[in-house]
Amino acid sequence: MRRTLGFLLSGEHPRLPSAEALAVAESESNARPLLARPRVLLVRSESTSIERLSARLAFTKKIFEVSSLALSDDLRSLIEVIPVPAMSGISFRVRAVSLGGRLDSRIAERILGGKILREGSELRVDLESPDVEVLCLIFPDLLILGQTLSTVDRSRFRLRETSMRPFFHPTSMNPILARAMVNLARVREGSLVLDPFMGAGGIVLEALSVGARVIGVDADPDMVSGALQNLSFYGFFRGYSLMVANAVELSLDEKADAIVTDPPYGRGARVLGFKEPLSLLKRFVDRSPDLLKEGGWITLSVPDWMSVEALMEEVGYSIRGVYFIKVHKRLRRKILVGRLDYAGDLPGDLERRPYQASERDLYSSRI
Repeated sequence: MRRTLGFLLSGEHPRLPSAEALAVAESESNARPLLARPRVLLVRSESTSIERLSARLAFTKKIFEVSSLALSDDLRSLIEVIPVPAMSGISFRVRAVSLGGRLDSRIAERILGGKILREGSELRVDLESPDVEVLCLIFPDLLILGQTLSTVDRSRFRLRETSMRPFFHPTSMNPILARAMVNLARVREGSLVLDPFMGAGGIVLEALSVGARVIGVDADPDMVSGALQNLSFYGFFRGYSLMVANAVELSLDEKADAIVTDPPYGRGARVLGFKEPLSLLKRFVDRSPDLLKEGGWITLSVPDWMSVEALMEEVGYSIRGVYFIKVHKRLRRKILVGRLDYAGDLPGDLERRPYQASERDLYSSRI
């Protein structure tokens, strides 16, 4: 059975939350996008576990099932006639969220609540712990009505903050961004994920948390030992293999379904014998297709001054996303998402066309 699902997204980046939600919906339920607006993504999805979707996502606040969608510049008139969900014998509340629309959210809640009470039977309003939450999203020219299926618990990532781990390294990635990188690579339960520059193991930890199998590699024995400490601390004792090895000389018995990694920008490159981090990254990208299955995904986090997009396309990747994230005054990350395409796999409008990013993609917050 197919249904229309919606994702109410965090406002932490103009495009990254939507891209992450779509990637998870695609990998978990073969979803197809229907509508993307600031802070909202709608998809047409096959039956799937909402609990599973909710447990995976990092940049989503709520998952809901769409019941009504209507376009008009006159929102006040529109909310009077938009169809409301049919309900009986339960408690409910209406939660309206203004996303640029001029209709006051409290007015919207009052009107919709009254309509639901009139059209239903044996209903009662419960603002604290209702059986059903009716969600109304208010855009300047659009109303979206739905029923909340899950509120994502993003507090779970605090337990895996870098400062909470027994082995700490200052270059370790925030767990929210690490999870998003894993999700952008369309990782599924049972997928084999390779992190060839795993450092303290943050990406490995997030990949294991979504049920993947993982190979973690680092040239520094202390990093491998520290990553093992971190994984054990969070209760992961199987499903992964950690090794001390040079990523550019790596060979695997089984090709990975996804490569997700945050390569070293400084001293780590010198550990591998490269004077310049860019030389190391280019060398790895050049041989990475040998480690990845056809149709597999790669997600890289690099400083914004590192340009490897052209090389990725040369070796067989199509660039599916580029996202800039400001870390601090001297560092801005660039998240690159690519797919190792089958021969003739790309539709015409994606054919080897370089991705053009813009400053509107710049994110500046706590990630």
